Amino acid sequence: MKNFLFLIFLILSPYRLLSQDSFMNFAKSDQHNIEAFFLPQNAQTNLKLFSEADGVVLETLANRVDQEEFIILEILDNRNGWFKVKTIYYTHEATGWVEPYTLQVRVGQLEQYTPFRNKPFNDASVSDSLLGKYYSTLVEINGDWRKVEVKIDSDRTISGWIFKNTCGNPYTYCN
Repeated sequence: MKNFLFLIFLILSPYRLLSQDSFMNFAKSDQHNIEAFFLPQNAQTNLKLFSEADGVVLETLANRVDQEEFIILEILDNRNGWFKVKTIYYTHEATGWVEPYTLQVRVGQLEQYTPFRNKPFNDASVSDSLLGKYYSTLVEINGDWRKVEVKIDSDRTISGWIFKNTCGNPYTYCN
């Protein structure tokens, strides 16, 4: 069964860089609580991993955009806008800190509104809401809450806290 699942994964997935053991370990793990991905924005095409927030660059990771292979990461910690991450889908395992406003998540539900709150609490006022699914920039994490920014168009960006409703995969919305 493991070999069959891996074969299906290889056929359907853009993540052909993983070994069978890496895939099976990922598939049975529940430890991937918060995930994000790196999509190149503007001139930035590589993801720099730092030793600590504002530290030295340990390693530079590259998306293989021509093959639609993007870096997917597990978030381990966050501090002052920086995120400590570990690669999930990549050629090798790497851990380090990434700069603020570097990671993306998908937010929203098809045909449902997603409320954006002013603070990370259920009873906080709703500052805005979006209908549908969007790419967003991950700004901060507070427990099960994610602060995100969604660029609607060149004139409008929505920012706020959403409860768990994020997806760290650039190919699907995880629901």
